[in-house]
Amino acid sequence: MPSYLLFITRHLLPLLLLLLPAPPLLALELSAEESAFLEQHRVLRVHNEMDWPPYNSHINGQPQGFSIDYFNLLAAKLNVEVEYVSGYSWAEFLGQIERKELDLMLNIAKTAERSRYIGFTEPYSRNPKVIIVREGEYYPDLNALAGRKVASPQGFFFSELIAERFPAIKQVLVKDTFASLKAVLLGQADAAVGSLAAINHQIRTQMLTGLTMVAEADMGDESQNNLHIGVRNDWPLMVSILNKAIASVSQSELLPLQDRWLGSGVKSPSALSLKLSYEESHYLKQHPQLRYCVDPESLPFEIIIDAKLQQGVINELMTELGARLNLTTEAVITTSLSDSLKAMRDNRCDLLPATPYEQIEGEGWLMSEPYFSYPLVLVTRNDFLALDQLNRLSGESIGLLQDHSATALLTTRYPTIDWQPVTSIEQGLEQLRRGELTGIVEQLAVIGQQIHKQQIIDLKVAYQLPHRIGFRLIVPERSPLLFSAFSKALQSLSESDLERIVSRWQMVSYTEGIDLGLVLRIVAGLFIVMGLLWFHNRDLKKYNQKIARAHVELQRAKAETEQALEQVARLLNHSGEGFLSIDSSLKVKGAYSRECLLLFGKNIDNAPISELLYPEDSHRAEVTARNLAMIFESDDEFQQEMLLGLLPRELELTDYSVRIRYQRLDNNEMMLVISDISAEKALQQQIATEQQRLRFIVSVILNRQEFFDLIEECRHFLPQALTELAQPEPALTLDTLFRQIHTFKGLTNQLDFLKLPQQLHRLEDQLGRCRYQATVDLADLAALLQRYDYLPALEHDIALIRAALGDEFFASQQQLSLSQEEYRQLQQLSQALHSGDISLDNPIIVQALTTIEQLQLVDFASLLKGFPAHCEELALQQEKLIEPFTIEGETIKVSRQRFAPLARASIHLFRNAIAHGIETPEERLEAGKAEAGRLRCTLQQRDKRLWLEVSDDGKGLDTERIIELALARGVVSHDQAERLDNEAIGMLIFHDGFSTREAADSLAGRGEGLAAVKAECDALGGEIAIDSRLGLGTRFTLKVPLSP
Repeated sequence: MPSYLLFITRHLLPLLLLLLPAPPLLALELSAEESAFLEQHRVLRVHNEMDWPPYNSHINGQPQGFSIDYFNLLAAKLNVEVEYVSGYSWAEFLGQIERKELDLMLNIAKTAERSRYIGFTEPYSRNPKVIIVREGEYYPDLNALAGRKVASPQGFFFSELIAERFPAIKQVLVKDTFASLKAVLLGQADAAVGSLAAINHQIRTQMLTGLTMVAEADMGDESQNNLHIGVRNDWPLMVSILNKAIASVSQSELLPLQDRWLGSGVKSPSALSLKLSYEESHYLKQHPQLRYCVDPESLPFEIIIDAKLQQGVINELMTELGARLNLTTEAVITTSLSDSLKAMRDNRCDLLPATPYEQIEGEGWLMSEPYFSYPLVLVTRNDFLALDQLNRLSGESIGLLQDHSATALLTTRYPTIDWQPVTSIEQGLEQLRRGELTGIVEQLAVIGQQIHKQQIIDLKVAYQLPHRIGFRLIVPERSPLLFSAFSKALQSLSESDLERIVSRWQMVSYTEGIDLGLVLRIVAGLFIVMGLLWFHNRDLKKYNQKIARAHVELQRAKAETEQALEQVARLLNHSGEGFLSIDSSLKVKGAYSRECLLLFGKNIDNAPISELLYPEDSHRAEVTARNLAMIFESDDEFQQEMLLGLLPRELELTDYSVRIRYQRLDNNEMMLVISDISAEKALQQQIATEQQRLRFIVSVILNRQEFFDLIEECRHFLPQALTELAQPEPALTLDTLFRQIHTFKGLTNQLDFLKLPQQLHRLEDQLGRCRYQATVDLADLAALLQRYDYLPALEHDIALIRAALGDEFFASQQQLSLSQEEYRQLQQLSQALHSGDISLDNPIIVQALTTIEQLQLVDFASLLKGFPAHCEELALQQEKLIEPFTIEGETIKVSRQRFAPLARASIHLFRNAIAHGIETPEERLEAGKAEAGRLRCTLQQRDKRLWLEVSDDGKGLDTERIIELALARGVVSHDQAERLDNEAIGMLIFHDGFSTREAADSLAGRGEGLAAVKAECDALGGEIAIDSRLGLGTRFTLKVPLSP
């Protein structure tokens, strides 16, 4: 070829082609009537929704979305203006178009009802409805959700279809798509149904994880997945015009809109319609992770970086297929096809995703049909003219990779070409650049990747062969279910899906053959102009190549960064903890983990952290905010640590108990790590409840008779009290009633009753308020007893004992235990009575009667046996220590019926010793005492009287404090107070309602315990003595006659 022609072909022709204007778009062929209609309606009123991304939204005062941009494209083609109408609900928009107040509605599904007043264009987009569930769950279709809760946006037509066609589904109608997804995440619904694009948009923008699409929501009418433009029904010409405009939209116009709004993450509808068999679905659930072989030499199919598959066609393809089949995928690096086959035989990988070979040596393999292919191309130096057929290279040396899958085909079809085997693509390209080869034949994707990788600019793709290399899937025969499932997934890939995956890695295109005669005629007229522009264009070309390479690298770096960020987000979202950060504004900044949505139950972006932690406690929220502000303002690390210690560590949110950790970050932010400890708290509560139940059962077993006596007295007291209060002049006084309830409370606490002490405490509170009233109406007092009836709580606790110990335990209270001697004496009495010898001089009768009388007596110490253990437990509750003690002294037989009330009331002597006498361990050490206090209880019989002595080594009575309170409460006058000695002052504490505590609790503070002791002692004709020394302790001595 002449040198001038070579110059023109290599340099001027590309410039000429660049300078020629692009062919204009074909004008719409509108009829005269249609053109006239558009002239009369230059401005169209079109609906714009407030919040239906990615199709139609109103953000920052502007209409946005795929449907908006698509219609703007149509409007440009029609040369009309658009007035978007916003701020109304979907139902209101439908009313407006029916009344002809609105011209058009975008993204609307066609239904019979709407067709009454709306004309519909041909569909311009498909928006299938899909089923979303939590990861690990599966419902193949809507029928499988019968009886389940399904969330869907209120007002959408498919919500009505679900109610009509699937009545067994329990619909949960929510505000919007995001609310439906949140309902599934929070467990408020088993599944959600919504549009594919809207759901993908929410999952992507809200960083939601833990959800998966399992199937398309087939409602029986495929056409209702199509999106149309709705036109008021009196404008049929507009429907025709819009249909022509829709038909004129090219792929080059449509794809950028889809990429921008629908994104590459949106799955093809066919991906959701996989009809997997039960066996296939079960197999995939049993094998959720898939290993596949990759060859590091197969650029651009597998790009290996640092011994890991990072990029490439196969990486993207397996990611797509894994998402469709709900699998995670892992690449296994091999060195060749034979190595991959061996890895599958050894079970190191499960399949080989793509091989260009039509046949594989050996048996035991399942191979699919080709599912995508690449063209074979001829690469030459730039000074080589383009070809129109490969036969013109007869006798030329053309390189071909050794063992290439197309070797047999090419050598047979083109036998006159000198085919030269090369060991690698790099070697072949180098030979081509040195002139040792005229060209090299390889797949377009492979050769393009190498040219790009080596930054080669003096080679070109001169010819595309009429042959393509197809790629197949290989699976071992042992995994037929995996093969069939993957084959279905591959079949679900649309042409656009494959084009999107494959074309991304195609780095070069080819140059077609040129009509040289036409070139000469064109160049002859423009030679002079082109000559002037050539020098300038040469520099521009170099810069453009550099810019293109830099752009590719930038996009790759951006993709890697986004992938790393997504991986971090996935890790945080699956950690089971809430992660969020705040800055000095004390508001949640940027992204946060999915767990935060669950814990707080809402979107928390830019929310004040103190209000999130304390939504219903403004005081605590204010304190927390103040401490956080001081942490951000302070530069002192010690002060910051001190303030961090004041922040809440555990608290109760609306539905969860949480533990919070705080971490200062380098960018003047703070991270909060929030852990759900609800289960831990529930377990602790369950353990505490069970411990309390067991303590109650053990106390009843150890104090069996006291339990029976107490429940019997509690059962009879309330009805008797109500009967007494109904009398005109009842003998029962408020003080007596109060003392008895107070005693019941102490005794039930001693035996570890569960519910009864709490109810008695509430009743005691109410009775205490009555005591401060000037007069008390008896009817009101009776009503109060009925309102705070403690008998249901008593029966609840009795039922618990019955369930644990059985009816036999309660039957045993009617049994009487006798020794063998007592039994013999009673037998003799029975025989004497039958013989008629009933003389009181008969020693047998006298002895038997004495035995019967003794059976009614008990050891008084046995009535107090549970008190020591009860005191130890009370001390621990008050964070005090006491030494173990027992009931000391003589065995004194007393009548249970006569002395039981005194024994029960005496519990208050022990409880007051713990509450008022014994000090805390710190106070005792400071006073020079042992940490543990000492209690003693001794019994003696003197002068036919029972002496009960209870003493402690605590703080003693503060007589000055007692006098002060007695004067303030009117118990004594100032004159009387001056004449009282220490013992008389001590006796003041036995007055009703007298207590040195400022506030009452479940242990003490009512001033009724000691009053109850004195009342019972007085009833038996006894007396009380007090000996107390400030700082040393107190001793109470009760002296009660053994006989009336």
